[in-house]
Amino acid sequence: MLAYLVEHGASKAAAMSSDLGILKRTLRSDLARLREGGAVASERLTRGRLYRLADGSEG
Repeated sequence: MLAYLVEHGASKAAAMSSDLGILKRTLRSDLARLREGGAVASERLTRGRLYRLADGSEG
């Protein structure tokens, strides 16, 4: 997921799920853990969330 965000930039869970072949519920659970760990940030949109690497996570 982190590599996906590096390559594609900010993305919605639905796009990531489809491109990576991961169930949306699994992807969202993993993204929540990455958010809690500070590697991923998200912003609420009208429909869903937009996920991106957190500031300072690019390496």
